[in-house]
Formats: sequence, C-alpha cells, structure tokens
Amino acid sequence: MGRSHVSSSFDEDKPLILVAIGASAGGLGPLSDFVSTLPRQSRFAYLIAQHISPERPSLLPEILQKQSSLKVIQAEDGTQLQKGVIYISPQGKNIEVNDEQRIVLTPFSQSDSKPLPSIDRLFTSIAHHFKENCVGIIMSGTGHDGMHGMQEIQTHGGYTIVQDPSTAKFDGMPLSSINDCAVNAILAPEDMSEELRLIETYSIPEIIAQHEKVNKPPSDRERVLESLYKYKKVDFSAYKETTINRRIERRMMNTKSQTLQEYLVLLESNPKEVVMLYDDMLIGVTEFFRDPEAFQALSKS
Repeated sequence: MGRSHVSSSFDEDKPLILVAIGASAGGLGPLSDFVSTLPRQSRFAYLIAQHISPERPSLLPEILQKQSSLKVIQAEDGTQLQKGVIYISPQGKNIEVNDEQRIVLTPFSQSDSKPLPSIDRLFTSIAHHFKENCVGIIMSGTGHDGMHGMQEIQTHGGYTIVQDPSTAKFDGMPLSSINDCAVNAILAPEDMSEELRLIETYSIPEIIAQHEKVNKPPSDRERVLESLYKYKKVDFSAYKETTINRRIERRMMNTKSQTLQEYLVLLESNPKEVVMLYDDMLIGVTEFFRDPEAFQALSKS
C-alpha cells in the first residue's frame, strides 16, 4: 500500500471538499503517482472518471489501492460521499453527484457522447452542487473531454488543476483545458497534493485571489521602475510614491508625452530617456551621499 508524504491540517467540522479527476489514455501512471501522495486524513473526497471500454471490467480500484493509504472503492449509486475515500467510476456508468452529496450513477445510453464515462458530466455536476468546495483535475488523455466541465467549475467558484502536458503520455485533454480556460494550476501529478494542502489550509476563494494578485500584470508605473532597474540596477520601489510620480510627471512634460502609457513606450525604447529619468530621481538633497570625494575627506578628518 502506498504511503502519503504530505501532512494535512484536518478538521472534521469543516465542509467536505470534492476532488474530481478525469483521465483517459495514459492516465494510469499519473493517477498512481497522484493517489500515492494523498494524506490519510483530509477534508477531501475523490471521484475518478477514467475512460474505459464498457465491455471491459475496470481493475482501477485494485491497482490504485496498492498505491494509496486511503480507502479506494468502486462507486455505487446513492453512496454518501465521505472524506478520505477515493471512489472509482464503475464499468458502463456515468458518474455524477447530487445536492445531498451522494453519488449518482446512470447507465450509458445511445445519446451519450463518446468517450465514456463523461468527464464533462461529472465536472458539471460537482460545479453545480459543491460550488467553491470542489476541485477538477484533468490528466493524460486524447480529445477534449473535461474542458467544458472545467469551465463550469471555474464559473461556480471551484478550482481547476491540469497535468503538466510535458509529463503526460497523451497531452490532448490537458492542452484543451489549458487553451480554453484559465486553469488555476498546471502541475505534475505528484505535486498536485501539495496544491490541495494549500486549499485545505486556506480556502479555494483565498487561493484564487492570491493567484490573481501574483499574476496581475505590472502597472505602467511599476514598468517605469522596472526599466530603471533594468538599465541602472537601482531599485526605486522604496521611494515615496508622491516623489516618484512628480519625477515621472516632470519627464513627461519635458518629452511632451500626453499619457503615462505614451511616456512608457518612449522610456522602454530609448535608453537615453532612462538616464534622464534616473538623474531626475536622484534629487539634489541626496547628492552628498553619492559623492566619493566627500566621504574621502571625512575619512581623513
């Protein structure tokens, strides 16, 4: 049996977080790597929808049980979801959840789009019934099943993780989700449990908000300071904002730049303007501290 190497801040009173994993061709290895790192105690329940022929019995529960310290079982219709359990979609059935946090299994029908079981159906159901307490994970596979479901998860406040395509045997499913929705994380399977640990420690809304702050493009003012650092290797970010703004405004007037964006274009294309702004930033009252001769004189006194 596999052993977890990730600790968990488990709290029985907090609501269950449902993690749904979709995999297809080449998915057995990533699934094994993923479940082997999961903590024994956590707020998570796991549902796995693995594309498989309806005529072939799935051995996935037995295979994954050897890799995981969690309980791995084949899903049954009406089962109440429990924390710390991995449920596997059975042969010939689509798997979904309802608002009572129970598993809903339905037989394949002629109208079902292939491949099966439908990852999109699973993801859409967890999005609607678990909202900000659900995570969708796409692993190796061909085609684009799961892409629409990932969009639904994000729309309803959930979290999305995709296997790094460079680690996937078949990158069709991972790439389709990456290209069509702004997934929250792209990770190797063995690194996904660490992302789940962060979600458990904080919350999905908090993690998403933090990602947005980190990934927010720099403002025009920040780009001005980046240009100064790039060419002059001086970090002005600790200067008073009002001082920085006045110096930039003065250079804008001198260069007849109508907007900060217009000045930024000039600054990033003209190293001479960087020098001019740099000199303006170094206001006269601090000139003494940049005068080597003054310090030499002091050292001799």
